[in-house]
Amino acid sequence: MGDHGAHFYRGSWYGDSKDMNVNMRARGVLPADVTLDLNGVLFAINKPYDSTFPKDVYAVNIFRYLFSALGDEKIMSTLQPNQSFAFGYITSEDGVILDNWTKVQK
Repeated sequence: MGDHGAHFYRGSWYGDSKDMNVNMRARGVLPADVTLDLNGVLFAINKPYDSTFPKDVYAVNIFRYLFSALGDEKIMSTLQPNQSFAFGYITSEDGVILDNWTKVQK
């Protein structure tokens, strides 16, 4: 498992605006593309046939599902929110990459 994408769009969020979405679009880059660029990974698991593994599992929960499939069911009670973050913004939620990053509320 890789821990991040290629970082091809690195720095595209910098610019004159305080809103990173505006800066990325000014460079002709969509925030959704930057999300994939920062967080996209290739991950393969040879799992038991009878195990349930959701399609959109974020890295924070992958090993919880894996260990649950191997027999530790109680670990599923510790699932974390399916969200991705970058630079104080939420970039995806519940398996959906956001078209506009949302500032994390403190």
